[in-house]
Amino acid sequence: MSDSERDAEIGKAHRRLKEVETELNALSAAAIRIGKIYSAIGDLLQRSPENLTFDGQSTSTNFKSFYHLSDNDQKDIDAGKLRSLAANRRDLLAEKERLEGILN
Repeated sequence: MSDSERDAEIGKAHRRLKEVETELNALSAAAIRIGKIYSAIGDLLQRSPENLTFDGQSTSTNFKSFYHLSDNDQKDIDAGKLRSLAANRRDLLAEKERLEGILN
């Protein structure tokens, strides 16, 4: 491999590494947000599941302390979405390791 080919490979690896790190940060933020939803739901289910409400659901005023699960939150806690998030993180972490190997 010539020096110019090696330089081009290193440049590509640097650019892709930055992209991978950005994608990993976004997935981490999503995982944290989803984890907070699960934590809130889990806590409520253990204490008072009757206080969990959903979009479009009316409740009695007797239930003042509740967690409202929005339609968007419901989409985020889908098992398929969790599977995809975890798989994407694994793939990106493997790619990051490979790119760092090229650069070191």
